[in-house]
Amino acid sequence: MINEGGMMKRKKYIDYDYDDVFDESINNLAESEIDKALKKGKIKKIYATKIVEAGNMVDVEIYPEFTRKKQISNKPLTKKQKKAKRNLNDKNAKKYLKRLINANFKNGDIYATFTCDDNHLPSDIDEAHKIMTLYIKRLNYERKKRGLGKTKYVYVIEYKPSAKIRWHFHAIMDGALDMDTVEQKWKASRRNQTRRVAENDDGLDELSNYLGKEPVREKHQKRWSCSLGLKKPKERKNHYMFKGSHVKKIVKEQNTLEKKIYKFFPDANIRKAEIFYNNYNGLFYINVRLKKDEKGRKKNE
Repeated sequence: MINEGGMMKRKKYIDYDYDDVFDESINNLAESEIDKALKKGKIKKIYATKIVEAGNMVDVEIYPEFTRKKQISNKPLTKKQKKAKRNLNDKNAKKYLKRLINANFKNGDIYATFTCDDNHLPSDIDEAHKIMTLYIKRLNYERKKRGLGKTKYVYVIEYKPSAKIRWHFHAIMDGALDMDTVEQKWKASRRNQTRRVAENDDGLDELSNYLGKEPVREKHQKRWSCSLGLKKPKERKNHYMFKGSHVKKIVKEQNTLEKKIYKFFPDANIRKAEIFYNNYNGLFYINVRLKKDEKGRKKNE
């Protein structure tokens, strides 16, 4: 399509949550079903590749784009799908938290669990946040005396009487202060746990998953709180890395995904790769998670 100035007009693609349109993993499909699925897709396959970098972790999300909603799905939602859709916000929140933590924290930072004794039990969630806010202020006062900037942190609060869960707080923070000081500045109890953060082959995903797990919390309570000024994950998108023909080949020969990914990310290791299928439009969706390695990719993986 050409606009009034004689220039090619770029198509406007719909912004949709592609995580919401997966029907199933192709691991659940027989080879004959995969062949049938490859023949089914009739919509022109314009594929986008979204790359999200957060610290040493990289997500590569490969998905088709559309100009009309009816190209994505027109099926009425089943009871099971409606429940999955309600859970989508939680799923996206956990994904963002994982990226936020990997983007801002590293080896040597501090993970802490703080409790409240009987003399310091908050009466409600607002008072619980106030306890944590005052704690952060004490940390920042100490840091200022030492010529340090303000604390970088993410924390969650857990509590539910019906589950017999006492008030407690999980937090990850930068490691500029020693752990003795971090513990001493907590005044609500003496039964606390602190440790230095250590990455594994999945970066800080394990810790992020724990912080992002469905917390025991009050209804409508925020999932987590964090300091201002945290680095946002770096996100970019293109339409050249993976085209429809590439995706078709990957579905036919799944080992080609690894070769293609390592072509663009030679110094990273694939930690997880999944291919999903949409029964309605006959198209495929690919998610890959990698960890960058400063020493270069481990050739034996």
